[in-house]
Amino acid sequence: MTGAQYTKNYEFEYTFSHAAWGTAKVVFTSVIGHLISTDFEPRYKGWESCQPAELFEARIVNYVADVCVH
Repeated sequence: MTGAQYTKNYEFEYTFSHAAWGTAKVVFTSVIGHLISTDFEPRYKGWESCQPAELFEARIVNYVADVCVH
């Protein structure tokens, strides 16, 4: 059990087309939440962009990050 109702592992045997690789047990899975980043609006970037207290009322934005880190 993964703990997330929409995350499932799929396991099966697969025979690779390259004969030297043979057959292997393959597991496919997914992750939740790895594509979305959360931050303040762009105008709040930088340490001196605002008074810290403003961040309590600042709008939060979710976006798909341009760069994937492995």
